[in-house]
Amino acid sequence: MSTVFRTFLVVFSLVSGVCGTERLRGIAISKLSFYDPSRLFTCLDGSATIDFDSVNDDYCDCEDGTDEPGTPACSRGQFHCTNAGHRPQYIPSSRVNDGICDCCDTTDEYSGLVQCTNNCKDLGAVEREERRREREKQQQGYEMRLEYSQTGKEKKQDRQTMVEELKTELDKIRQEAEKLEEIKKTAEGQADAAKQEHIDKWKAEQEAIEKKKADEAFTQLDTDSDGMLVLSEFQSKTEFDSNGDGTVDAEEILEFTKNNTQVEYDSFYPDIWNEIKRVFPPPAPQETDNVPPTDTPPADIEDAQPPETPSEEPEEEKGDENKRDEIDNADESEHGDDDDDDEDDDDEDDDEEYNDNGGEEKPVESPELEGMPSFSDETQALIDAASKAAEEHGKVDQEKSEKERELRDVENELSVDLGPDEEFFPLQGHCYEYTEREYTYKLCPFDKVSQRSKHGGSETSLGSWGKWNGESNKYDGMLYDNGEKCWNGPARSASISIKCGITNELVSSSEPNRCEYAMVFHTPAACRHLEHDEL
Repeated sequence: MSTVFRTFLVVFSLVSGVCGTERLRGIAISKLSFYDPSRLFTCLDGSATIDFDSVNDDYCDCEDGTDEPGTPACSRGQFHCTNAGHRPQYIPSSRVNDGICDCCDTTDEYSGLVQCTNNCKDLGAVEREERRREREKQQQGYEMRLEYSQTGKEKKQDRQTMVEELKTELDKIRQEAEKLEEIKKTAEGQADAAKQEHIDKWKAEQEAIEKKKADEAFTQLDTDSDGMLVLSEFQSKTEFDSNGDGTVDAEEILEFTKNNTQVEYDSFYPDIWNEIKRVFPPPAPQETDNVPPTDTPPADIEDAQPPETPSEEPEEEKGDENKRDEIDNADESEHGDDDDDDEDDDDEDDDEEYNDNGGEEKPVESPELEGMPSFSDETQALIDAASKAAEEHGKVDQEKSEKERELRDVENELSVDLGPDEEFFPLQGHCYEYTEREYTYKLCPFDKVSQRSKHGGSETSLGSWGKWNGESNKYDGMLYDNGEKCWNGPARSASISIKCGITNELVSSSEPNRCEYAMVFHTPAACRHLEHDEL
């Protein structure tokens, strides 16, 4: 007998149950060669070798259960359902003859305890129809994927072209900005120098006026005209009665003289005039044009002495003068040491006119510069030129910043991996939501994932775009991490499973572990070409 014919008889007998092999149930045709009734049986894991009569004898001899495929004797045994007309399958041998029909061809319930109906053909027809529809959907999705890919490649090329154009534009803008910055610096330097010259000149004039006031006050206080002020000369002036008791004592005077019992002319102005003028200002000087600085006492004073006060002045005139001093003191206490109100009003009008002209504000915010006259036409022209140069530079500098930001955004978009054929491009810049009982979840591909309560409130970040993290194919999954931290827990994260679908749709969300979310997203970008019936 030839080997081929002998093998045929073995297969035939095993399938048909002839030659006493009716017990050999639950064996797949692909494994029939291991079950040869003419020889000993070796367990498929090699754990033992037994007589063939011990196969399917309802006693487990092999650790892997391969000697009892058709009985429930082995806990690890597997029963094969042929299920002709439908899908073959394996079930645990423990389900054999348990009174429940597991195989659609009824072969697992051969004891006769229950009557099963062979419905493999009907089930196979339903499954084949489902597979046909799934294949059509897969094919439709794949065709959409090709369109996505074509669009993505075109947009990528557009972005690359845009990058080059933006770089060229940015180079020109930067050159122009550098040129205008030099012009601005030069104009501002000229304007600042002219303004400072104006301020210095005005301060010198004010210094001269103030020095003249101090000289006049010294003359009034130096009643013996010896160029030295002593306590008795101060005490003769009721203005120094700071406590208002009608008497000017030495302690009150020393507060003004900084504890000096004698004050010489040379130290009067630099050392104590600022204290003295608070209560003893001289009569307001007459207005003069361009009062020059006064750095020295009057020429007729020898050895740095103040001018002598005429001793022949009538007492009545002195009294009138004291009254005038008191009136002047009262007026100056209310209005300060500035010039008359008309001049102040004129200065305010000048400031408003100057500010309306678009120039920089005149530096009168400091009290020491209050009352300063307006800048000359020449200085104002330099200020206006500096302001215009700064404005022009500012516009170009802003344009440069906008172009830099635009370039950075496009380069960031280009750096994102949108698939081997750019097929995920249509998802970029869009968001998709899924709502369940309590929350609405939002997925913005390549950006972020979040959730919000259906009852209101702000969004909670579940993570920002991290990377592709599919297992067999990296483009089958997305990872979003570094979301908001859970209370007393880790930062939230979300893993997105990418499946083929004819629409872009977030279809489910769950939280398998605390603060770790799992979602499923359907998109045509995940549909691949089927060479054969891969379904």
